[in-house]
Amino acid sequence: MLLAHISDPHVIDWHGLPLKCFRGKRFSGWLNFKLNRGRRLRRDVLERILEDIRAQSPDHVTVTGDVSSLGFRQEMQTFGRLLDTHGFRGDDLSLVPGNHDAYTPDAWRGDRLLSELGRFCTSDLHGGMPGFPFVRLRGPLALVGLDSAVARPGFTANGQLGHAQIRRLVDVLRCSEVRSRFPVVLVHHPPLAYPRWLKEVQAGLFDRASFLRAMESGLEGRPALVLSGHWHFRHRSVLDLPGPVEVLTISSASFRGGGERRQAAYHLIRFRETPPGIRGVEVRGYDPARGQVVTLAKWSGRLSAVSAPAR
Repeated sequence: MLLAHISDPHVIDWHGLPLKCFRGKRFSGWLNFKLNRGRRLRRDVLERILEDIRAQSPDHVTVTGDVSSLGFRQEMQTFGRLLDTHGFRGDDLSLVPGNHDAYTPDAWRGDRLLSELGRFCTSDLHGGMPGFPFVRLRGPLALVGLDSAVARPGFTANGQLGHAQIRRLVDVLRCSEVRSRFPVVLVHHPPLAYPRWLKEVQAGLFDRASFLRAMESGLEGRPALVLSGHWHFRHRSVLDLPGPVEVLTISSASFRGGGERRQAAYHLIRFRETPPGIRGVEVRGYDPARGQVVTLAKWSGRLSAVSAPAR
């Protein structure tokens, strides 16, 4: 089975929005995008990434948040239309929100992402309604989607899962449908500490320790994969929980510029059917010199599912 993973497309669509929409935190965000990020977050680069994903014919695609730039409804609608244009349907793609999708209290409390893109967040368990955590069963995989997005004050971008969602995560990981498959957890904020402590304070996952304890309790020594974004650069790490849990972060899917680790890219992950596990990972990214998406890195996977005692 072949799984693609992108994150942080940061679609910018402010056409027709009145100035009053850019009050408060959105004003500083607007200024940042105008002076800095907006020049590097390119729709044409995102289109090339989506085209390349379609050309690779993955069995499923995952998006780990920040589909919008300032949490506007029309940004999410524009991203939805992009997915439709490139042939990605609700069953083909799974999506979780990022902090930019909950940029303001109205976007957060109103579950704006679910209202616009809920077709990508439905669950194969518990009646199939959109919500978190969701579980989507695809071949040898159990995709578990989490919501770490919360509205935060200006100049902060922390994530938080909350006690209720973390408690449900344990139950999900222990249920029979997930135990018989290889778990792939989707969460925008990586369950890792930032390399710089000040950045961790400003943008880390508040309840990271609780999340990791829940993973340890729910997995019961089984291996798993966590896919994240948020950092805007590629990173790979393996946690001992005590089973091996590989954590992969990916750069923004629309970013042009910076070093190779920050250049727009996506993961292409191949899984074994028996026993379920990672066979190999390829990183494909946009090469600005050639105007093409090319292979940036490859490695073999070593994580396989193991039997866990019945509860």
